[in-house]
Amino acid sequence: MDSMQRNEISVQQLDMNNTLAIKLPIMDVPAKACMSLKKLTGFSLGEIKSKAVNDDYLFICDYLDDDGLRLMNKIKREMKKLGIDVRQFEDGVEKSHALCDSIEKLHKEIDDQYGTYEDEF
Repeated sequence: MDSMQRNEISVQQLDMNNTLAIKLPIMDVPAKACMSLKKLTGFSLGEIKSKAVNDDYLFICDYLDDDGLRLMNKIKREMKKLGIDVRQFEDGVEKSHALCDSIEKLHKEIDDQYGTYEDEF
């Protein structure tokens, strides 16, 4: 199951252990941000706005999901450019952005050592 398929599973069905996730601030998401998120996640504009209003997770991935982690950090960077500070969660508990950044950096260092890292985003 890939990252996008996991995100379509209801959060109530997920065991949030060993997961990283992000939520948008509870707000009316600006159109420009919605368009960027639609391109990154594949969610419809209505789904994106609904996730923000209902305080639902926008994206969830496992610690070991390289692609998911890269996408999560890409979402975070894109939203920051638009003045939106996403909230990050570790095991279902809100945490600082440092953990995802550190994990992505560690994965990149390991992949660089073995020549497999692809900066797709």
